[in-house]
Amino acid sequence: MIKGCIAATWLEVSLTEGDGGSVHWENDMYRMRLGVDCSWGSVFSLLLHESMEIAMLLNNHRLQRGNSVASSDYCFFMEHEQYTRVCEEAGFFVVDVLPQITAEYNEIHGLRGKKRVGVV
Repeated sequence: MIKGCIAATWLEVSLTEGDGGSVHWENDMYRMRLGVDCSWGSVFSLLLHESMEIAMLLNNHRLQRGNSVASSDYCFFMEHEQYTRVCEEAGFFVVDVLPQITAEYNEIHGLRGKKRVGVV
């Protein structure tokens, strides 16, 4: 399992079937799921999206309407200095987990020894 830290909070990352991403709270830990049935660019975009989203949540920049969990029912609000901090936290997380995600993606797609993607 791939693990990394954002805003002093550990997250577990798993690559799954599909082409979407999510972060949810489960068993006392945030868990990020990234679908890999898509291009490497799409997987990397999912990683960036989910990393920024959890960093904003953990820094209390997410505003949510009522008890809804629909993605259309929340937005993010922050000042520029706060955005800088969110980018730093998400960036360090991405740098930390990207080699493992890249290696797993290459393995899943049978790219070992062939034209591989990423930074491995």
